[in-house]
Amino acid sequence: MKRPDLKIEITIGEEKREIKWTYGLSNDIQRLVPDFGAAVNDIVSDPGIRDYIIRRALTDKKGIVREESELISFEAIDDIDPEEVLRLLEWVSEHLLYFFVTSAAVTSRQAKEYSSELGRLSPSSTGSADSPSTTPPAGPSA
Repeated sequence: MKRPDLKIEITIGEEKREIKWTYGLSNDIQRLVPDFGAAVNDIVSDPGIRDYIIRRALTDKKGIVREESELISFEAIDDIDPEEVLRLLEWVSEHLLYFFVTSAAVTSRQAKEYSSELGRLSPSSTGSADSPSTTPPAGPSA
């Protein structure tokens, strides 16, 4: 799978804004849509999620956004063209898909690579084998 571009340029009114896919942006959006199966539907159909993604992507803050007041205001992006909104949402979706698919591939590879070691570490469902020792017990303890 080809990694999506790390940057996208979006036009708001007459102003061009460059957005970079960062760790903070990725984490904030993944908290909102942690499961990609639901994410595609949520991004398209839930206006609250769409609004958060658009405003978070256009917010220049580095790191994690902790309060909605840290996001760019509605008024600051009111002139964004609906086509630009769709491009931005598609770009975000591509990054989420890339992350979820590559993470699943890494987990699958690791499971295969370590399966024999993990199998040996798993507890036995039948318990320990009987001891072959024929030594009689020492008798009652005092």
